[in-house]
Amino acid sequence: AASDGIDAVNTSNNNGTVTVNASGIVNAKAANGIIALTTSNDAVAINLAGATVTGGNGYGALADVVSGVIGTGTVKITTTGATTVAGSKAGLAALTNGSGAVSVNVGAGTNISSSAGTGIVAITTGFGSANVSVVNAGNITSAALAGIKAQIIQFANNGSVTVTTGNVSSVGSGVIASTGGTGLVKVTTTAGTTVTSSGNNGIEALGLAGGNVQVNTAAGSTVSGVANGVLAQAIGSGTTTVNSAGNVTGGKFGA
Repeated sequence: AASDGIDAVNTSNNNGTVTVNASGIVNAKAANGIIALTTSNDAVAINLAGATVTGGNGYGALADVVSGVIGTGTVKITTTGATTVAGSKAGLAALTNGSGAVSVNVGAGTNISSSAGTGIVAITTGFGSANVSVVNAGNITSAALAGIKAQIIQFANNGSVTVTTGNVSSVGSGVIASTGGTGLVKVTTTAGTTVTSSGNNGIEALGLAGGNVQVNTAAGSTVSGVANGVLAQAIGSGTTTVNSAGNVTGGKFGA
């Protein structure tokens, strides 16, 4: 099997954080750029400061808790400075099957791309009340699937899913934010930025089990999709609110 650029793991099933700090070049042409993974109940973090990270046949950077019910630790990816991340499967991915919060914070000046997958992935499949948060102040320059996918999968998780984003260019939906639980789903664009999808919705926000859904587009922002510009849907008792101060354009599907 091909080897990763950096592979940092803890398989103790007890205690022990996993942290990767990178500010140089990490290049894995046939595998993942950076993997940080634990089976313990502690946190996983990847911090990229001006780094260039490439996962030619996998993730650019993956932070993952695979501890199940004992996995109470948080999962966090942070980028600062002129960081560049590219991965075939995803640029950045923060995942857990435990009960800890998931967050991805991308700083201004960071560029993310995925040749065959999603730009940023932040997903929990665990139970409880863990929140999923993505703040993208950088640029997702290209993604073959979604630009950003932030999700709570389990119905028995009442945490919130929030996405605040800058520039996104993708073939799949620009932003997908959803929960299978009852928590809030909220997507916000920032002023002067563009979220565009050449193959699906610009923004897709879904509350699948009674949670409230809110989409806010800032003045001076642009959201466009070849399907809907914004698709916001709450199923059950949840409310759906769209506050549009920017420019929103839908496409020609069904025309």
